[in-house]
Amino acid sequence: MEIRKFALSLAVLAGLCSLNTQAQKGKKVTSHETIGQRIDTLAKKVGSAVKKAEKAGKEKLNADEKKLEADAKKVGSEVKHAEKIGKEKVCADAKKINCKVKHAEKADKAKLKSDVKKVKKGVAKTEQKVKRACLKDKAKIKALEKARKAKKVTELQMSFRLLQTAYSYINGVCKYFYAVQSRHMLFWLMKDA
Repeated sequence: MEIRKFALSLAVLAGLCSLNTQAQKGKKVTSHETIGQRIDTLAKKVGSAVKKAEKAGKEKLNADEKKLEADAKKVGSEVKHAEKIGKEKVCADAKKINCKVKHAEKADKAKLKSDVKKVKKGVAKTEQKVKRACLKDKAKIKALEKARKAKKVTELQMSFRLLQTAYSYINGVCKYFYAVQSRHMLFWLMKDA
């Protein structure tokens, strides 16, 4: 619509300019062509030019629309392709991450198993150490009891030996006194007789 208004304004201006130019050249307007007819002729020319311009504008608009549609389709296909590639990349990344997670889980399980084995070995070693310590303590206790019994036996033996020594000493003293007494008795017996 604006193009039509502009074209009509241009046609009127062109008509007035041509009239002005004719007036300056000194041409006379022929009787069969009046100013109104001249304006009508110019208006028709301008109208056909406007129609051609509108047709060209419509063709250009249609071409632009087709180009835009083609570009839109191209962009749409590129977007779909990018989305497809993006999905594939996301899926690939997800698979990689999933593989890494599974690998980490396997590594963690393996580490856990090795840690459990280490703990079990440590527990077994500790049990062995405790058993050895218990056996050593039992052996020490037996040795101490044996030593205590031996000490008691030794003390008893010493007491017994002391008693034997005392008995033998007492027995010796008694024998001595008996012998001495018998001699004295004989002496006393002889003295009285």
